[in-house]
Amino acid sequence: MTFSKVLIANRGEIARRIMRSCHGLGYGTVAVYSDADRGAPFVRDADEALWIGSAASADSYLRSDRLLEAALRSGAGAIHPGYGFLAESADFAAAVEVAGLIFIGPTPDAIRIMGSKIASKQLMVRHEVPVIPGGKVGEQGDAALLEEAKAVGFPILLKASAGGGGKGMRIVEGVEGFQSALEAGRREAMAAFGDGAMLVEKYLRTPRHIEFQIVGDGQGNVRHVLERECTIQRRHQKLIEETPSTLLEAYPELRAAMAKAAVRAGEAVGYRSVGTVEFVVDARHNFYFLEMNTRLQVEHPITEEITGLDLVELQLRIAAGEPLTLRQEDVKANGHAIECRIYAEDPENDFLPCTGELVRWQTPDDPHLRVETGVESGSDVSMHYDPMLAKLITWGPRRRDSSRRMVRALANTVIAGPKTNRRFLLEVLQSPEWDLGAVDTELVGRMLAGERVAPPLETLRAQAATAASLVEALQVDAARAILPSLPMSWRNSRWRPNVAEWTCEGERLQISFTAQGAARFDVVVGDDAALQRRFRAWLAQRYATTEALREAWAAKKGLRADETLESAELLTLPLLVAEGYSKSRRHDSEAFRASERQVVRVVERWEGGLRLELAGHIRRFSVERKGERCWVQCGGEQFVFDAVPRFPEAQARVAEGSCRAPMPGKVIQLLVAAGDPVVRGQTLLTLEAMKMESAVCADQDGVVEEILVTVGELVDADAVLVRLAKAEKSVEP
Repeated sequence: MTFSKVLIANRGEIARRIMRSCHGLGYGTVAVYSDADRGAPFVRDADEALWIGSAASADSYLRSDRLLEAALRSGAGAIHPGYGFLAESADFAAAVEVAGLIFIGPTPDAIRIMGSKIASKQLMVRHEVPVIPGGKVGEQGDAALLEEAKAVGFPILLKASAGGGGKGMRIVEGVEGFQSALEAGRREAMAAFGDGAMLVEKYLRTPRHIEFQIVGDGQGNVRHVLERECTIQRRHQKLIEETPSTLLEAYPELRAAMAKAAVRAGEAVGYRSVGTVEFVVDARHNFYFLEMNTRLQVEHPITEEITGLDLVELQLRIAAGEPLTLRQEDVKANGHAIECRIYAEDPENDFLPCTGELVRWQTPDDPHLRVETGVESGSDVSMHYDPMLAKLITWGPRRRDSSRRMVRALANTVIAGPKTNRRFLLEVLQSPEWDLGAVDTELVGRMLAGERVAPPLETLRAQAATAASLVEALQVDAARAILPSLPMSWRNSRWRPNVAEWTCEGERLQISFTAQGAARFDVVVGDDAALQRRFRAWLAQRYATTEALREAWAAKKGLRADETLESAELLTLPLLVAEGYSKSRRHDSEAFRASERQVVRVVERWEGGLRLELAGHIRRFSVERKGERCWVQCGGEQFVFDAVPRFPEAQARVAEGSCRAPMPGKVIQLLVAAGDPVVRGQTLLTLEAMKMESAVCADQDGVVEEILVTVGELVDADAVLVRLAKAEKSVEP
């Protein structure tokens, strides 16, 4: 079993990861790519690359015939499937072997048995591995599955028998929600795995999710390589993983029992290559077999960080026929490692995936940080693939060290483009539950459902808007060819500052600034109305009568006695007499408020950002602009500003009652027809994007006036899908 060249039947960060180990052992690498990935980093990293189809994964990365053709055409002697796509397809593994190639992974029989949640559960029972109640083999008819659910007892978990990753999984609280959950789960399972078989299991509330890495050589040797805790999840998919587990650190006897069970699971199928045995642990520390992933896991890097092993190298050596020389007693944990998955998704909108151009992607240069990513600045985040952008991995001698380093890494990762979960990951890592290690699989749901106290960001947002305004002004000034000797932003009227207007989360911000030198600006935040309100409040505090005000103002600026508070010039008072105005307030943490003049100094400037000194406080701002949109990041917070055009074009108003697509996707189900009465919250249609389904619901009571899409149609984000006419009174669906 020898080979000199490996074809990686995958894409993105995992393709790059596999290539590193291949190159380290001297193997040549072949990438495969779709239309969407022609210019992707993983294609450049490979020694050679072959095109296999269009952007849709069903026409490219899921086409086993094209993958085999590419391997034979390139002269590759082995295929590494990575994870996802065909990694856990027994038919693909068998086809590779029939073609005379080496499959870098388990045997087809092992994949087939462990890939079926029903068959694997029966096997585990025979080998005395604890299993969750339910999951009996039976008919796949709706009525039979419903009867099994009643026998197990609600709440139950419907799971796709053929795969994992949260695809096809639904929690069902009672009989009334069973049918719709079953149908949706089957559709999702078919789309992801080509198999709609479903499994009914008892749903365990608030468990912990702990898995064990195993490795076997197919020659009778199976070892475990410690555990990973994967409890922090959303949509039944992992967000944050760590090793060692805080629970098993406190209960070493539980670790020992789970490790032995994991090894028994591997031995039951004569396991070859690396794999993962997943368990759930309940509040009483009972553990149950969940599934076995017969592939390299997304979170494998944290195991590598604490053991010093290269799991991909082990896969390659085992595939080449080398026996496993790793002894169980040599597997020891050194320190603590954490992995955070950065996804292009919106945590405030049920973690729906987001798409678009990744205008800027920049991770910090930190010796304690490992980054696994398949993207770069300019990459396109497509609706066709999983929305994961990168994995950040930190190591530390203790958990608190690796956790602190992860917080810093996330805070200093600059992302301009689609919305991401970066800020939410920070929120989890800074929560008391994480700090104490008191986590369960429902933590993310509770955080979203509870009252999350947003940090006071008014001051920082104003500073970020100032940074955006000054970066643009400095760039324009640097490029000025006419009268370059004039001071920046010079004007005939000293009372006319430069003005930049932005919108941020529906609110409008106006930044007025005047250059007082090469790197010094007088800045006011707020529009004319805000200035007038603030100024009048200040006047009322300082001067008891209008007459006293007029006298003071006349003495300072020589105004005529008949000028009033409505004078246009009075609106600029904070600029004109800022000295006195500033002294009327303390410069505390809220010093940078609307309409208050600030002296802002540009301490340092570079491509993509600057450091500003504001009220004696120097901050670093990352600034990226494309078109009318500007992303500003500071201290872990990000603000997205849209420039207000000086001469806005008329825009068509969206008709009330228009139901829009929350993301790009494919319409897979229409549940209403024109003329149907609907109620607010009722599902109108179902979209599929990135192998996940999303319901589009009515935002009001009404009647379906028009359906603008058909089943199978691809739609853009924010596209109008259904128009509703308002009902005269509430209707029943």
